[in-house]
Amino acid sequence: MPSMPRLPLPGMPVAMPTGLPGRVLWWGGLAALAAFDVVEWPVAVIVGAGSWVAEQYAKTAAQGERTQQRQTGQHTPAPV
Repeated sequence: MPSMPRLPLPGMPVAMPTGLPGRVLWWGGLAALAAFDVVEWPVAVIVGAGSWVAEQYAKTAAQGERTQQRQTGQHTPAPV
């Protein structure tokens, strides 16, 4: 079984899935909360939309940084 990266949480080194498994857990958990009426569906939609926008913004920013590094000749390996 592959090891999961550790996210730095204050006082707790907790293994958290990142990448596709992390996104599946997030979206699945949000859908489950809405399905079981833990949160109202409009709230789940707003949280989901905000999450999607933040994810797209982060991807665009990371892509811009990689492009800028390529243009200046600096290269840093992608995180594993």
